[in-house]
Amino acid sequence: MKTQIVDINNAAELDAFVEAHENGHFMQTSLWGKVKSDWKWFGIICRNDSGEITGTLAVLLRKISKLPYHMMYGVRGPVCAFDDKETFSALISAAKEEGKKYNAYELKIDKDVPIDNKEYEAMALAEGFKFKGRTVNFEDYQCRCVIRIHLNGRTEDEVFAAFHSDHRRKIRNAIKNNVEIKIHGSEMADTFYELMKETCERDGFSLRSAKYFANILDCFGDKARLYMAYYEGTPIAGAISVLWGDKVWYFYGASSNSERKVMPNHLLQW
Repeated sequence: MKTQIVDINNAAELDAFVEAHENGHFMQTSLWGKVKSDWKWFGIICRNDSGEITGTLAVLLRKISKLPYHMMYGVRGPVCAFDDKETFSALISAAKEEGKKYNAYELKIDKDVPIDNKEYEAMALAEGFKFKGRTVNFEDYQCRCVIRIHLNGRTEDEVFAAFHSDHRRKIRNAIKNNVEIKIHGSEMADTFYELMKETCERDGFSLRSAKYFANILDCFGDKARLYMAYYEGTPIAGAISVLWGDKVWYFYGASSNSERKVMPNHLLQW
C-alpha cells in the first residue's frame, strides 16, 4: 500500500473516489474543507500495488488557541470497505505521520457504520482509537446515530404508501392548506437562519451563522439545496440537503413557531 497527501486545491481524484464509493460521505471531500475554511484541510489517498485507489481520508486540523498544538478530525471518514484493515491502517498511519508537522495531539473519527458492525469497532481499537461511550443528545461533533432509508428502486407512490397513515394524512393536509415548497440557494440563507434561530431557541440546539449555511450552499453548488415551505407567502420552514454519490443527506432543518398546524415540515420532508 502506498499513500499520498493532497491539498485542498488538488483533490479532484479524492473527491471522485468518495463520490463513487458506497461508503462515501460529502464531509469527506475537499468541498467540505472549503465550507470549514477556518480549519486547515488535507487529504490522503491510499493505492494498492496496481495503482488503484482503495481508500481515502480527509482530515481537518484545528489549532488550539495560544498553544502550538492541533486537533485532527477525520469527519465521517475514512472512506474504504468496512473490512479493509490494510487500507484503514495505511490511512490512519499516514494521518498520524502528517499530523507530526502540526504537533497534532489527537485524531478523531466518527465513521457512519452500521450500529451492529462490531468488527469495524475492533479494527479501530486495534489502531489505537478509544471508543467513546454512549451519548444522549448532541455532545459529539456529528449526530451519534442517523437513520438511512434505502429507496431500493421504489417509485414515488410506493415510497409514499410505505409511510404510516398518519404521516400520509399530514402531508395531504399541508397540500390541502396550500403550503408551497420552493428550492433556493444561498440568497435565502438569512431567512433560513432566522427560522433556525427559532428552532434552536425552542429545542435547545446550538446555532450556526447565516454565513455558514450560505457557505454550504455555495461550496456544493448544484449538489446542495435549500428547500423552503411557504404559507400564504411567508416562509415557515426550511431544510438543507446535500447530494453526493448515490445518497442525499437531510442536513439541517428549521421551522417557525407559527402556523405549525398546516404541517409544513411533513410536506417539506416529502
